[in-house]
Amino acid sequence: MTDDIQNGKIYRIVNWKSKTAIDLGEDGKSVTGSEVNGTSNQQWLAEERDSSGMWTLKNVHSGGYLGFKGHAAGLRDGLAVTLVKHAFEWQIVVDDNNESVNRLYVPYTWYNLELYTDDGVFPSGLLVTLGKITRPGEEQTWSFELVG
Repeated sequence: MTDDIQNGKIYRIVNWKSKTAIDLGEDGKSVTGSEVNGTSNQQWLAEERDSSGMWTLKNVHSGGYLGFKGHAAGLRDGLAVTLVKHAFEWQIVVDDNNESVNRLYVPYTWYNLELYTDDGVFPSGLLVTLGKITRPGEEQTWSFELVG
């Protein structure tokens, strides 16, 4: 639950459906869902920006932030999530259907982080993207596992 995420702690963020972790790609920019491997590429420092549920997620390995390129006006299903230099804020909320997981929204939008595939197969290395909550499902929900 969001209440369980602690400011200044490091987490592995795992997709509820695929059981893969958000992973910084070898190119240092792409963000994928990959098998849990314990490396710092899969470790994210959670920093609460204010009491309204806004958080930044900083990659331990690179120091970059989980975000996307472009502006909110250009949001669309399938937009790739990438590593960015500036601190991007995510609105993290408990999922309505499963209180043990969270959704990570672009603030004040219906777009949230997802691992989406048409065929239901989630290969390691699948790109993490943004998707509208019009497809409410487990591929859009995430657990935060405290590291260390």
